[in-house]
Amino acid sequence: MILSDQLSAYQLAEPDAEQAALWVFVKTKEPQIEWHMDQRVGKQLIEFLDKAQYIGGEIAARHFYKRPGKSCSWCDYLPMCVGVGDKAKANESLIQIR
Repeated sequence: MILSDQLSAYQLAEPDAEQAALWVFVKTKEPQIEWHMDQRVGKQLIEFLDKAQYIGGEIAARHFYKRPGKSCSWCDYLPMCVGVGDKAKANESLIQIR
């Protein structure tokens, strides 16, 4: 959980909290809930804020990165990502990471 942006956001939302935690529902034969606790320090929070500012700027500039995942199958923008949609619009708005 050291890299969890979600925990960083929680820490910023409640700066007086001693710890932040995620509950993870584990789907197994006997389902269980796991606690993942962590604490963010100043440097980690600054890194998170820098990342959020950068990503916000990219979104404002209409630049979107391809991030393949399980939600791709129902995403409205899938044709653009796989190149079967409007190629000019895809080239304008999607950035390829090399």
